[in-house]
Amino acid sequence: MKKVESYLKERYGEGGEVKVEFEGKEITGVMYGDDECFEMNDFYQYLLTKDTLYKAFYEIPNDNDDLGSLDYENPTDLEDVTEYYKEYVV
Repeated sequence: MKKVESYLKERYGEGGEVKVEFEGKEITGVMYGDDECFEMNDFYQYLLTKDTLYKAFYEIPNDNDDLGSLDYENPTDLEDVTEYYKEYVV
């Protein structure tokens, strides 16, 4: 995961430690991303744990364009992208 971490730091800078809660589980990791992390209309940030890389997706309310005000501790979806990044990105 060191290569994945190095890639994320190079692309997004230093991440910030965060605890997220998803489907009753608490996951602690380092969050990376910026305001350009969109997959179609879905906004996401990367969450890196010791052994897993997730895309953490967030809902942006229609009347809000301030991404800093989102609740980053409660994503609407988590997608494990570890294998894809190990195989195709780093």
